Amino acid sequence: MRVRVPIALWLILILLLVALLPIIASGCRPSQAPDERTVPGTPDAREVGPPLQAAPLQDHTSLPDRQGLTPEQVTQTYYEWYIAMTLARFEGLSDLDPVLQAEGYLHDSMVQSIVAEREAGLMADPMLCAQDVPRSVRVIEGEREGPQANVLLGTSFEGHRLAVFLKEDAMGWQISQVQCHPEQASAAPQATPLPLAPAEPGWVEYQNQEYGFAVLVPEDWGFQVLAQDPHMPPIGPPSLKLAVYMAPREPESTASTPFSIEFAIGDEQELAAMYGEATSSEPMEIGGLPAMREVESLGEDVALIRYVIHHPRFPERRVTLLDPISGFAERRAQASETLVQFDRVVNSFRFVD
Repeated sequence: MRVRVPIALWLILILLLVALLPIIASGCRPSQAPDERTVPGTPDAREVGPPLQAAPLQDHTSLPDRQGLTPEQVTQTYYEWYIAMTLARFEGLSDLDPVLQAEGYLHDSMVQSIVAEREAGLMADPMLCAQDVPRSVRVIEGEREGPQANVLLGTSFEGHRLAVFLKEDAMGWQISQVQCHPEQASAAPQATPLPLAPAEPGWVEYQNQEYGFAVLVPEDWGFQVLAQDPHMPPIGPPSLKLAVYMAPREPESTASTPFSIEFAIGDEQELAAMYGEATSSEPMEIGGLPAMREVESLGEDVALIRYVIHHPRFPERRVTLLDPISGFAERRAQASETLVQFDRVVNSFRFVD
């Protein structure tokens, strides 16, 4: 005999099943783990909750409000932005100076120091203590005492450290000074040139005994020497050992781009890979030595000019004098006197070893 279940009872059972479905489903799911994020400066440590560092930048043109950020966060945020801006500049934003577009992240004293260095003709990067751009940075440690703080920053370059000093104002923390880390600086051997020596009125001689060459330079030009150092990031390709930058201290508008002398050691293939392929070249003589004047075309009336001299006894040693002005129409038109001076610099070159 079949028992008939009342329709009302079926409806009650269906309603109970519908009500129990969410509970059954949640019991079958694994519980959600708390959000884990890496703490800046401690790659292996984990924390629960929001990260210490500021929100990632959305573009290369703006920085978040620094109010409420810690010294470590200000340092990390600024350097991430600065690296992005610098790399973007290399890709075409040549008229943009990312150092001074910091929107309040740099203290007035830092800005004034950078401006003074530029006016003196010093071309080194004031924020990175390097001649190449690292791909990332990380906070290693930070200390704070009242309205002052210092942050030890590491970069993607092995062993590269920066000591970043900050001051606090009403709007938050600002970077007031950047130094290469003292331990790193003291460990780095220096390639020291001879002091500039008077040669004749208006000119001085720069002589580098380690790399064995000398050249005359106008006495009122800014002058900077960068040597390849195993304790520091590279200044260029592995074969580049020394770069000497020079420019008028009061540059003529767009002619402020520095001339340079580059000393390299390598085989023929390594030396050829340092620059782009020459569009044209012609033999010449510099200081009684055979040399080549090379032109690398970059576009209509835009080119890089370089003078290449090989050591007469050591063919693996090469000196290249680079002219970044005469191949650019706008720069050339505003720097006629500077170009005459550089022509004399080129022709004064000599090996002294």
